[in-house]
Amino acid sequence: MASDQSANLALPYLAAAQAQKHVTHNEAVRRLDAYVQLALESVTAPAPPAAPDEGARWFVPAGAGGAFAGQAGKLAAYEAGAFDFLAVPRDTLAYVRDAGRFARFDGAAWVPLAAGSGEAGAPLVLESITAAAPPSAPGEGASWFVPAGATGAFAGHDGKLASFVAGAFTFRAPVAGTLAFVRDEWRLALHDGGDWVSPLAVRPARAAIEARVLEEDLVLSGSMAETTIAIPARAIVLGVSTRTLSAVTGAASYDCGIAGEAGKFGALLGAALGSFNSGVIGPTAFYAATPVRLTANGGAFTGGRVRVSIHILMCPASAFPQREAAWWTDAPRLLDGVAPSLAADFSRERYALGGAHGSSTSILQRTGGAKTVVSAAGERMTAPANTLAFDYSSGRRRLLLEGAATNLFIGSAAPVAAQNITVTAQPYTLSFWGTGAMALSGAASATVAGTGANARTAYTFTPAAGTLTLTPSGSVTNVQLEVGGRASSHIATTSTATARVTDVCALSSAAVAMLPSAGPCTLAWRGASSQTGYAWLVTVSGKELIRRSTDGLSVLAVVPLAQGTGLGIAAVGITPFGIAIGWDGSGGIGSTNGGAATSNTTTPSGAITSAHIGAGTGVNGWIELDELLVWPAKGAAAAVQAQARAWS
Repeated sequence: MASDQSANLALPYLAAAQAQKHVTHNEAVRRLDAYVQLALESVTAPAPPAAPDEGARWFVPAGAGGAFAGQAGKLAAYEAGAFDFLAVPRDTLAYVRDAGRFARFDGAAWVPLAAGSGEAGAPLVLESITAAAPPSAPGEGASWFVPAGATGAFAGHDGKLASFVAGAFTFRAPVAGTLAFVRDEWRLALHDGGDWVSPLAVRPARAAIEARVLEEDLVLSGSMAETTIAIPARAIVLGVSTRTLSAVTGAASYDCGIAGEAGKFGALLGAALGSFNSGVIGPTAFYAATPVRLTANGGAFTGGRVRVSIHILMCPASAFPQREAAWWTDAPRLLDGVAPSLAADFSRERYALGGAHGSSTSILQRTGGAKTVVSAAGERMTAPANTLAFDYSSGRRRLLLEGAATNLFIGSAAPVAAQNITVTAQPYTLSFWGTGAMALSGAASATVAGTGANARTAYTFTPAAGTLTLTPSGSVTNVQLEVGGRASSHIATTSTATARVTDVCALSSAAVAMLPSAGPCTLAWRGASSQTGYAWLVTVSGKELIRRSTDGLSVLAVVPLAQGTGLGIAAVGITPFGIAIGWDGSGGIGSTNGGAATSNTTTPSGAITSAHIGAGTGVNGWIELDELLVWPAKGAAAAVQAQARAWS
């Protein structure tokens, strides 16, 4: 025997004619007890506890003290009231209890298996392969691929895998052939030795391209046999392959296809054992579940077994809402760290209520007539009566709510003749589409030229009391003359002036439940509204919560209280603005456009049983709403100011 101990664990051998053999044998058993089924209390603890458990084991890190002093890199096993220090063989596997994971000793450090070993074929989960620096608070066990030019803790480790373990990063080179799931791109990627490549594209929490192979071993009998598995509905078939696993009898050959197309995937296929065919076709969509059929040639099947493999691509729809990101918990929408209980982002068409995904109608409803709005492509379209109307006239999608209005111009569609209209001395707005012009005479004098075939032209003026004559020329369509300083949505007329009723927009009962009168509660409103005149932006239980006055924006009540007990907040113009108000039993707080917060100490009273955008009786003027948020907390001044911002 060349040695007196084993090669891997250094277990002592018994010598011939050795005295006290039990001592050597017990030493070998003791070492086996330390090495086998290795579970380490820690690989980073700088010293053992004051009272170690019998049989407990540690890996001694560099710089350790106490009973571990001078034993760095060794296995410390506690037995019979003392530590025994043993060498750790390379590639030892152990469960590390304080890290909650398995790890492999690479000869210098413990590499966590849960984060991946970086060995060829060993799967990894990577947070990112493009992040230029790690986050400020990395998750324990998380791993990254370090791209070129990385900074921070990644600096100088380009092209390596970084794993965060026990408060520090370790780096190692990936091996070609390593497969990884990349979290921030939600895809599988393969390391080819230089770059990460992915055979399929997917999108996180949304749609994906999914490849499948469906297989069945089909026992043959009769004139034809069909698979019990089927090509799924809405699958794209790339091909169907077959392999003869048991020689086909009774038929000279067979065709592979579907009902009505016997040889779609191959004809006159071999009956002998081991015969195979790759029946590729041009990618073909199947819209109904369809089994694959094998048809006998030259007689009926009396025996044989064929493996049928269906190669398909699937285009599954989004997994929403189960896997859709909880967008409302993003940092910009947190109020002192609290996520909103109601979030309606009308511009991006996404909604949340009670901590879950919702819809626009789960939060509010509009009662009102059909409304002409402008689409994202600049086209005129109709929003049906009693549905939410969204308009892109301002350059982005907004919820549009309007008060009552009347189009005084008769035959608005495509006028060619002059028209006389009786007007009074107050602001009017003339609007139309087209490249022609509208001439004003009589009570007012002007010529308004159109700005484009698919663009709306608007002109506001104040005539003298009397008769106004409007004369169209050239291409002029959808003409509207209405009282007020803004062109509202188009109201089509034929033989008489036509009125549009006001919009009434009520919050759902579930949304109202997010507005407790006693609080704590904070509400943020982002959008634009009428430049002149009083406009109630939000009312609760029939009383003003937010009111836009003639000289700007006023908050008259932070709960259903009498007028004059609320907050006075800085004035705003017609451009988009943001306001946030909060309340609880000690009073209210509010801010507009990030200005200094104003507060009061008015005690809430009453109950909030209903809530409206605008007033319960309808909208005065117009409202374009970008976003509405409600938090179950009364924010501090800084948090309220931060949320009092225009939509972005």
